[in-house]
Amino acid sequence: MKRVFLRFYLGVLAFFLLSALVVGGIYKHVLKENNRRYLADVFQTTLTLIEIELREVPEQQWPQRVANLRQRLDLPIAIETLDRYVLNDEHSRSLIAGGIVLLPERDVYVQRIPKSDSVLTIGPVDYLFFARKLNWIDVLAVLSLALALGVPAFLWLRPLVRHARELSLVSQQLGQGHFSARAHLPDTSPLADLAQAINHMARSMGEMVQTRKTLIDGISHDLRTPIARLRYRLEALRGTTPDPLAQKIMHQIERDLDNLNEMTEELLIFSRLDQPEMSLERHPVAMLPWLEQILAELSWQQAPPAIQNLTGDEDPIAAIDTYYMGRAVMNLVNNARRYGESAVEIRLVQQQGQTQIWVDDDGPGIPVHARETVLRPFARLDEARSRHTGGHGLGLAIVQKVLEGHQGQVLIEDAPLGGARLILSWPTELIEKSALGA
Repeated sequence: MKRVFLRFYLGVLAFFLLSALVVGGIYKHVLKENNRRYLADVFQTTLTLIEIELREVPEQQWPQRVANLRQRLDLPIAIETLDRYVLNDEHSRSLIAGGIVLLPERDVYVQRIPKSDSVLTIGPVDYLFFARKLNWIDVLAVLSLALALGVPAFLWLRPLVRHARELSLVSQQLGQGHFSARAHLPDTSPLADLAQAINHMARSMGEMVQTRKTLIDGISHDLRTPIARLRYRLEALRGTTPDPLAQKIMHQIERDLDNLNEMTEELLIFSRLDQPEMSLERHPVAMLPWLEQILAELSWQQAPPAIQNLTGDEDPIAAIDTYYMGRAVMNLVNNARRYGESAVEIRLVQQQGQTQIWVDDDGPGIPVHARETVLRPFARLDEARSRHTGGHGLGLAIVQKVLEGHQGQVLIEDAPLGGARLILSWPTELIEKSALGA
């Protein structure tokens, strides 16, 4: 609010003051010239009358007579010698011709007494000094102007900024998936039309997302029944014929059913994780035994790879949702096995307040420009679309959602093995080991 008000207020004030200075300068210049001419006429008449009076007395009595006139007229009148002033040619010619000259540096009017080397002076004139200098009235006028502009600007901007903040908050909530968020602004607000547009957009987005979720959930649930029936009938057919070709085809059908079942399961998991109200149940877990159990549940031609503990703690602990974090680790390990040539390395790291699980492979890696893309739903690299690698494009998207639920992130780097290093990183709380038994 302060920054918006200051920018608006200072901009308006600067423009207004500039306009006022230009207009005021022109007005003051015109007024000053008119006043100078008026004063010159008045003082010239006064000086002429004084000269006429001085002609009646000897020159030796002029100072006494001028002193009496000064008291009677209450004017700063004096007789001085002409050589006291340094005059330019124009002023000299004007004095010789009997004119009156204004010396602006002294605010004094001067007129030569005829047939003498003396001049009559009136000044300094206070008005001329006042007109030329900035005084407290000018300062007060500027301050009053600034206050007069600031108060209405503040009163107008305050509700506008408050309404803009509300719209910003609603936009953030919509960006986080909370499509029930609405902006409530009065009809008199300048942003009322924008609020209505945002609310209409939120309703449309909520309906669209809900329709998509309903469709995915419905298809995923409905697919389970025919998949189970196909498995049952496939098992019934398996023992009916010893034909090698038929056995090969049934094996291919079983593999396709496995892929279909895996895709259905991933759709259901992603649909649950994509709901804003979804919250993960995190609790303290001894990470090394848990990771070893996750790897043991996967099928390996040889023994599972050893987990390298880089935490500096023999028994590192972290708070996780074991089901969903386990699913994330399985997805990374399966990707490493699918795209790697032969080697998979797994490391557990705790550093700078973060717990991390590193999964390295010796495959082709992931290009830098595609590292954000592969974390999106149904996004796959060209190399991943072959029949050999397979995949449904949801594995890393599920991993990303799981880490978001842990307030963490998925990092993709180059692995020392030559392939990709995928890192699960989330904040580490200080947890007592006694909490494991709770």
